Amino acid sequence: MESTNSIRKKLLQHMQSNHIIHSQFSEISGINSGTLSRILQGNKPISMSQLVAITAGMGLPEDFFFDDYVEECFSSLISIRRIRPFIIRCAELNRLDCVEQIVNRLLDDLSYVSVLFDIAEELFSNNKRLAAGILYRSVREAEKYQHSERLALCHYRLFLIDLGEDLEENVRAATQFELYVNRLDEADQLEALKQLMHVFGMVHKWAKVDALAKEMHRIATIQYDLKRRSERSEEVQKRTERPLYYYILYAYLARSTASEECGDYKRA
Repeated sequence: MESTNSIRKKLLQHMQSNHIIHSQFSEISGINSGTLSRILQGNKPISMSQLVAITAGMGLPEDFFFDDYVEECFSSLISIRRIRPFIIRCAELNRLDCVEQIVNRLLDDLSYVSVLFDIAEELFSNNKRLAAGILYRSVREAEKYQHSERLALCHYRLFLIDLGEDLEENVRAATQFELYVNRLDEADQLEALKQLMHVFGMVHKWAKVDALAKEMHRIATIQYDLKRRSERSEEVQKRTERPLYYYILYAYLARSTASEECGDYKRA
């Protein structure tokens, strides 16, 4: 395919028009001369680091060849070692169009679902939430008939990503996610319940806040008791974002606030 070789053709045209020989461009770009020859002959796929070097050597913007590199990623055997850094760099440069293209093509084979989820988690932890959202939505769609914790985590992350200034949209996102909160690991459930309470509290749905706070208290108390009894709890249990006693006390505070807002001052 012509698009597959477009990076190589444009590089050759650049070298010819500027009267640059292989050894000179090798020195300019920092790519080994033999490696550069194999790339130009189409005998070697271009790695992400080599793409960056070629682009810089030609004096072009870093994302100049990104559309072409999507094709490069699928021109031979698919390699996550090439694709992962490309997705990460696309996220950093806000090339979400390329992220979508890569994800859509990868998911022609559902065996890549777990890899995409791992990349999404990496992006989310690095605050690249728009790019992470593309991956989470794709994984969610691929696993929509599953009852996995991974599917629940996708819904949770998307709920957090979708939160904004629009209270109605926040409630919509919370209502959609609430169906999956009980599929999360207990450690994630506690923080998720806190986020849900915050959203419903902002629109004065106090009965909902009270019900969620009861569930938070139940889970946190069970986990707190288990932790106290188990000498190996730190090894076998996933750590919560905050200490367990925080969620117990937060649940009391939320129920107290909900009771007060409903006029039940005695219970508050």
